[in-house]
Amino acid sequence: MIDRKMQDLLQKLKEIRDHTEKAALIAELILSELSEEVMVAAQRCIILHWFDQSILDILLQDTDLSKLDKRGVYRQIALLPFIDTLPWGLAFQSSTRNGLLRSYALTQPETLRLAAKLAASAYEAQKDDEKHIAEAFFCYIVAGDSSSSTKLMIDLLERINTHNSFLTIDTLVGLQEEAQNLPFVDFLPLNEQKGQVTSKDSLQAGSPAQATTVAPLALNRDKDHLEIIALLHLYLDRELSADEMAMVQQHLSECPDCEARFHFDMEVKRLIHESCIKERAPAHLRKAVLRLARTPVGEVVTLDPELEMEIKADLYPGLIDKTQQTG
Repeated sequence: MIDRKMQDLLQKLKEIRDHTEKAALIAELILSELSEEVMVAAQRCIILHWFDQSILDILLQDTDLSKLDKRGVYRQIALLPFIDTLPWGLAFQSSTRNGLLRSYALTQPETLRLAAKLAASAYEAQKDDEKHIAEAFFCYIVAGDSSSSTKLMIDLLERINTHNSFLTIDTLVGLQEEAQNLPFVDFLPLNEQKGQVTSKDSLQAGSPAQATTVAPLALNRDKDHLEIIALLHLYLDRELSADEMAMVQQHLSECPDCEARFHFDMEVKRLIHESCIKERAPAHLRKAVLRLARTPVGEVVTLDPELEMEIKADLYPGLIDKTQQTG
């Protein structure tokens, strides 16, 4: 005979259409049947994209559990049906994590914030592993540590720009957006040195950029704010219609929270742009390349021999080096 708790669960599952919410509901029931230590540990891991034994040890550092006990907790979490085993650790299945995050962000935000704060430095300690650094970047934003998240963002952008990274800019921006879209995360503007952003007034006036400190703001997540946040990247890239541009501008002029978010996104875009453009080709070389690009197919173009060699050296550096060595 089905007990009352199971009957209530089945009834709720029938009423829910969102599969992530269903997954979260089932996970919550399973977690409630675990010991207090395992349940707390699992709840703190929800904010993380992945974790291993060393991260779990940090998350449980405020408990009286011994090292052996923590290993036992890790093994029990690994056996949960919504936990996946990775080559480098464990991870909540995406549908379960998304559903639990949505719930805990409203009901237990401090649990998630504390976990991110505890885990961030532990991930960062593994500086040679980009999986750890990327997760540290995410955790620092969730924890509200603007200085540390900015430092890691610049480091990761430099790695990406030098092609010494398996990460992409889209991955980095995705982590930033995921963290900032959590309703309990304070908005913290990023600047690589002083935690400052360019003031909107100075931009409108066309004056030189002036750094203006913006206090942390907790975003109100009502419908209007969420719609504007979803449009900000398109607004920055001027990809909205005239009516949509006017709507966003009107909202930004009335809402300091969304205005601060706009400056944050603009600053991130600036940092990405600067990190990806390290050197600019000489004017004469750019002019010659543009001339070649605009020449009709089949038409012969005569270039100065030194300029031709310079262009070939940029396009085929290895080939030119070999030619010079054998010449």
